[in-house]
Amino acid sequence: MKPKNYKTITLEEYYDFALKACRHIALEHGYAVAVHGTMKTDLDLVAVPWVSKAIHPKTLANKFLKILGGEKNALWDTEVRSVHGHLKYTIILPLDFEYGKTPYIDLTIIPPKRQKKRK
Repeated sequence: MKPKNYKTITLEEYYDFALKACRHIALEHGYAVAVHGTMKTDLDLVAVPWVSKAIHPKTLANKFLKILGGEKNALWDTEVRSVHGHLKYTIILPLDFEYGKTPYIDLTIIPPKRQKKRK
């Protein structure tokens, strides 16, 4: 999804649009999304499971990819985890902005803890 007039907006305005779209999708699927950066060169997002039935992190990342019309980076199908178990994805957005900047999202998702079924 692109804003209708994306050629006339700034990179920061596009990231604001993308953030709203991602937050909407995340909320529908059991996550909250926060920004952890300046939104000047890229959009750094953290998705945190908010309900017990939050969807799988890769599914959430794919939903973001689809709604934004983005492209997968080379490591998309490789599970990249941080020291604390956060999953990392990069979504390359197929738009060009001022000075040839290609927008992208660095997405960190905290996997939900699955409850063990009681016997």
